[in-house]
Amino acid sequence: MPFTNIGRTAIRNWLAGTTATAPSYILMGSDTSSVANQTDTSLPSIAALNFISKDLSTDYEIGYEGLLLSTQATTSTIAKIGLGTETSGTNGTLYMVEDINPISHTDQFEIQTICILGVDE
Repeated sequence: MPFTNIGRTAIRNWLAGTTATAPSYILMGSDTSSVANQTDTSLPSIAALNFISKDLSTDYEIGYEGLLLSTQATTSTIAKIGLGTETSGTNGTLYMVEDINPISHTDQFEIQTICILGVDE
């Protein structure tokens, strides 16, 4: 998953022991018209956003897990996944964003997302 410029700065600060705001949401978007890149500052066309359900971070990894329930965004096509503090498409900080093969989400399944950054010792 590509880091945005904002995400790279936050991760550098965490690893250096400097304070940085941690992401709080896994975001899922339906936009297929633009390609995710490092200069993105927001996730367009948010179909669902969920609080991070589990912090998977260790001494050498920063990781988060999120879950899109079968009852959420049941008529949406999920084409982007992001990690950030956003509460809407233009409000907050976007740390990571990735284009995925579009998934037509129905009430028949859940989507689990895990974002991990590992650092070698």
